Parts: sequence; C-alpha cells; structure tokens
Amino acid sequence: MKHINIPKEYIKRKTSTIDFGYELSEIKGYLKPIPFQLKSLRKAENKIKNGESTRKVAEWLFLETNRYISCVGLWKHITKKTEIDFAELCDKQPDGYVYILTNPAWSDWVKVGRAVNTKDRCSQFQTSSPHRDYKMYFKRKFKLHKQAEDTAHELLKKESLDFNNEWFKIDKDKAKKIIKNI
Repeated sequence: MKHINIPKEYIKRKTSTIDFGYELSEIKGYLKPIPFQLKSLRKAENKIKNGESTRKVAEWLFLETNRYISCVGLWKHITKKTEIDFAELCDKQPDGYVYILTNPAWSDWVKVGRAVNTKDRCSQFQTSSPHRDYKMYFKRKFKLHKQAEDTAHELLKKESLDFNNEWFKIDKDKAKKIIKNI
C-alpha cells in the first residue's frame, strides 16, 4: 500500500544504513528526521568548512548527539551531500603531511600525495589492494601541505624516469631526499 501523506522532511531509505540525523519511521521504507542531530550536523559542516579536521569534528558530533559517525563517514557526507567542494575543503586545512606510499606490486614507483591524517590515507588505499600491502614509507609535516605537495611533484617530475599524476618512477630514497629538502 502506498502512503499518500508522507511528510516532506522524511527521506526514502536507500540502504541498510540509517543516515546520520534520521531514524526509522512509522512508514515502511522511510526515515524520519531527528531535528537536533540534523542541526548538529549543520554545525559540523560549518566547522569542517572553516578548516577543522573531520576527525575532531566527528568526535565533537558524537559528544554533542551521542550518535557515532566515523570521520570517513562524515567526510563522505560533506563531499557528497553538500555543496562543499572537495579540493576547497582540503585547502582549508593547511597543516598536514606530504607522504610517500609504496607497494611491492610496483616496486619502481612511489605515490607522493598529501593528507591531514596519513594513517587514514594509507587505509583508504588498502581497500584497492587485495593484499593490503601499501606502506607509508615516509611522511613530513608542513604548515602549507598543498604548496609543499605541488613543489614535491614539480621536483619529482624533473628527477623521475616517468610519472603519472601522483605516481613517480623513482627510487624511494631519492624521493624521500627531495621531500626532506623542501
């Protein structure tokens, strides 16, 4: 039986996961909002928009609402369900690391990127490898990690045998030395 009077603030349940700020409703297949959680989620969005780390904001959100959302889940919400641009969001968090990832499947290549949290970043790569064999070979903290990453990429392009985006065919120790000297 189709419900005709579904409140406009209800959302259709699309997966087995219940979205943060919602709970099961009395109408099958729909979630009803929890206003105070949604209000806190909007505050969290603003905190991240203003440069706070998703990890710290996720912890704050839990203390505020007593409902858990992982920092990755919060990041996905921010980048997929809001108008906030991913690159712009990263640029608002100036402190971070430039890192070197290695994988034995591509022993002559290194990935050089930037992250606020290198452990989380390495974990994200593990999901694309059946052997979970990416290793964080080196990381260096910078006040302005986006600029440091740009500089590292320019220098690595000159020194590497080949490159593709953030991947460089270069000895990992040579790449480390380049980043250390920035």
